[in-house]
Amino acid sequence: MVVAVALGALAVGPVGPANAASVVARWNMNEMPGSKVLVDSGPNHINGTIGTSITLNGSVHSFPQVQRGFNNATFDPQHLDVINDPRMNPGTADFRVTVRLKIAKPSDAFGNVMQKGQTGSATGFWKIELDGPTRGLVFCGFRSIVNGVTTNGGIRSPINIADNQWHIVTCERGPGFVSTTVDGKTTKQMHSVGNVVNNVPLTIGGKLNCTAATAHHDCDYFEGQIDYVEVDTG
Repeated sequence: MVVAVALGALAVGPVGPANAASVVARWNMNEMPGSKVLVDSGPNHINGTIGTSITLNGSVHSFPQVQRGFNNATFDPQHLDVINDPRMNPGTADFRVTVRLKIAKPSDAFGNVMQKGQTGSATGFWKIELDGPTRGLVFCGFRSIVNGVTTNGGIRSPINIADNQWHIVTCERGPGFVSTTVDGKTTKQMHSVGNVVNNVPLTIGGKLNCTAATAHHDCDYFEGQIDYVEVDTG
C-alpha cells in the first residue's frame, strides 16, 4: 500500500512562508444531504461526484466505517468522491494538496485519504494515505514512470492525527523534494520525482480500481470526516 521511500535528507520543523501558488480547485465539502455534485468553489469549477454512502450535513463529508475482512474491506464504489480532470495531475510542476480532516480513533486510521492513480498505473500516481507503525500517521507519496524509468518520493509525518480532533494536512511535491505538513509542522525529503501523470480520476475516500476479494488490491477506504480539500500549483 505504501509507495517506496527513496533515500534522502529528512527534516522536521515548522513550515515556512508559503510560496506564491495558483489555486487549481477547492472543494468546501458543504453540500447538503442528497447532493450528488461535489462543487469546486475555485476559479476552474472542477466539479466531481459524491458517492451515496458518504454522509453530508452542509459542512463536512463523513466517510463511514466499512466491514473489513482478513486483508480486505467490503467493496463499496459509493464510498468515494470522484473528480475526473487532468488538472489533478502534478506533471512536472510544483504541486500541493491540503485537506482538513478528523479521525475518531486509531482503529479507524486506515486507508487512503485520496489519490490519483495507484499501484499498477503505467505512468505513476500520487496519494495521501494513513500508515505507519502506529495507525494515524500521514504518508504522502508520488511516483513517476517515464519511458520505463521509475522515480519515487514519499515521506511520513511523525504526528498521529487519529485523536478525534481536526487537523490540516498538506502534501507537496516541489523542486527536488517531497513534504508532508501536519498542523504547520513539515517533514521533508530531498528527492526529485519526475513527471507524475495518469488518466485515472482523483478519488477522495479510497481507491477507485479495487476488488475486495483480491489480496493486495484492497479498496483502502478512508474512515472519518473531511472539511475541505484544496489543490494548488506553483
